[in-house]
Amino acid sequence: MTNSVGFSSPVTERLTLPVSPDEQPRASAREIASLGVAEAELRRVEGEQRQLLRQLDLEKTRLVLAQEMAKVGSWEIDILSGVVVWSDEFYRILEADRAELPASYAAFMRFVHPDDFGWVDEAYFRSLVLRPTQVVEHRLRLRDGRIKYVEHRWRTLFDEADRAIRSVGTCQDITDRREAEAEQRATRLRLRRLVARLNSVREEEAKRISRELHDDLGQQLTALDMELDNLEGNLADREPGLKPQFAALHQLVAGLVAEVQKISGELRLGQLDHLGLAAAIEAQLEEFRRRSGLACLITRLDDTAEIPDVVATAIYRILQEALTNVSRHAGASQVEIALKRNDRQLTLEVRDNGRGITAAEVADGRSCGLLGMRERAEALAGLMVVTGLPRLGTVVRVTLPVSGADASDP
Repeated sequence: MTNSVGFSSPVTERLTLPVSPDEQPRASAREIASLGVAEAELRRVEGEQRQLLRQLDLEKTRLVLAQEMAKVGSWEIDILSGVVVWSDEFYRILEADRAELPASYAAFMRFVHPDDFGWVDEAYFRSLVLRPTQVVEHRLRLRDGRIKYVEHRWRTLFDEADRAIRSVGTCQDITDRREAEAEQRATRLRLRRLVARLNSVREEEAKRISRELHDDLGQQLTALDMELDNLEGNLADREPGLKPQFAALHQLVAGLVAEVQKISGELRLGQLDHLGLAAAIEAQLEEFRRRSGLACLITRLDDTAEIPDVVATAIYRILQEALTNVSRHAGASQVEIALKRNDRQLTLEVRDNGRGITAAEVADGRSCGLLGMRERAEALAGLMVVTGLPRLGTVVRVTLPVSGADASDP
């Protein structure tokens, strides 16, 4: 009957039996043990978080110090929300207080110099469609009126739909660099003026020496030759055997007169004064051909009318020195000259077929010839370039402004 009323089995009996009092402590011990493990894991995680926070604070401090030392601030614009963030160094560059000046694009643009405002604003909005990193240098006008120079570098980030979402950039204070560059330019300008003045004084001194050689020494040599004539006439009958000696003395005096005239002409640039630059170059090249025996060719000789004297003198002196270098060092058999002119520049090119100057020789500051040529060019805001190829020759190219820009020009 019992089975008809209900069903009982060992399994159901075991499932329905309550936990015995002596088994309850063992369950609590397991829970306590699990809780201890969880608490240990939590302490480990919290320790790692504290370590990460300390490391993050350290990296933040390093970043702030690095920005301060490099004078590089950082900024960020969330284009979708309009939120703008400036670093502490960015505020220092603006010399502004974070509490008094909330970061915004408009707030920054108020610091941009009025003359730079338009193109700086355009550069940023152009970056919203251009992906490459943007770099601009411009001026800031601080609240007290002082001017700073800054360099901005930034890039705009885009989402998958090709929409601009964020701009991230840096701002570096380059005022010290700009001032150093300005001082370098001023120093170069002073040196150019000094070299130009020295060249001017040297040319004037050369003219003075030339006049003295021609007028004084030349006249004295002529008088000496006349006295030899008189002496020879007086002794001709009594000492006929002296005639060869007198002939040799006359020849010596004639050679001295010719040498004095040659030196006087080189010092005074008489050909340049009387013939002009183009004709003087032709005469100089013919004289060089006669003395050196090298084949000389003028490949181009543009009109040099109305060239300022200071430019013509520099070109002629540089040509003289370049030809001297060819005869002494090039081992060439031929030299070509070209003089090219346009509305702004006059270019002299001297090309030989010699051994070819080396880069080390070009850079050697002990080469007085090259140094003097370069100084003459730079004194007139010009440029000299010397190149060489082994066994193919050397090219000296000098370019000067035809306006006669002197050392007073920046």
